[in-house]
Amino acid sequence: MNDLLLNKKDILISFNICCYNSVDYISQTIDSIISQTYKNWEIIIVNDGSSDDTEKIIYEYINKGYRIKYFFHQNKGFSYSRNIAINNSSGEWIALLDHDDLCINTRLAKQVKDIKNNKNCKLFFSNAEIFNSNNLKIDKFKLFEKHDKFNPSKIDLDRYKGYVNLIKYGCFITTSSVIINKKTAMDIGGFENKYSFISDYLFFINVAKKYSIYCNNEILVRWRKHDKQATSIKNKLQIQELNNLYLSIYFEKLSIFIKYSILKKHIKSILKYFIISFLLLIKK
Repeated sequence: MNDLLLNKKDILISFNICCYNSVDYISQTIDSIISQTYKNWEIIIVNDGSSDDTEKIIYEYINKGYRIKYFFHQNKGFSYSRNIAINNSSGEWIALLDHDDLCINTRLAKQVKDIKNNKNCKLFFSNAEIFNSNNLKIDKFKLFEKHDKFNPSKIDLDRYKGYVNLIKYGCFITTSSVIINKKTAMDIGGFENKYSFISDYLFFINVAKKYSIYCNNEILVRWRKHDKQATSIKNKLQIQELNNLYLSIYFEKLSIFIKYSILKKHIKSILKYFIISFLLLIKK
């Protein structure tokens, strides 16, 4: 198929896609990889127990000869699935892409250039465009600048300093924009299965503790916003996991200023948790 276009000296990028009941979006996600101007890639798809026609669509691409490794297991969560994908990736570098998001067609070309120009960095990410079916289009970094007064591409992301800033500002990394060195991902133990909603954030924190990371200010991915993502119950569980993370961070060797900023976030998070709990209670 596209194999004739490959330069075997190019870096092999392993796209990791974990999916669950993704029939509405998976074709567009795969197509956004196929359309990349940089051609030396493979796709590892882990199906986390879908009950719809997701598998049928994936096999349509496999039968056409696209470079896809496919795995299926009964529902065990995305952290478990991400680790399966990492372990089965052949590339030295792994590109994360959620099953409902899209890549800009120059994403790989630009991030491979970033990798070559920043040898000390082990995780790369970029700006993202938030979009939905109603033609919503929002520049994520401009959103950060407006509400949180910072731009991820302009803060210090060197080893450990990136970790401090991830604690200070929260998770400013869009998962679908990430390219991670496979050895690095395995060195930190992959994704923690005990978390369902903040495992990506914790993964980025663990990387940034030990390695420098790099941010490209360009929009290289499109992050899809849709109704299936947010429910009150999911939000409550996510906040609960975040509160547990805050509790663990207090014992880290961080400045009083950073711990104070965490405390403020923690208090807001606790209040939000009780508000959602109350709303769920009165709905019963």
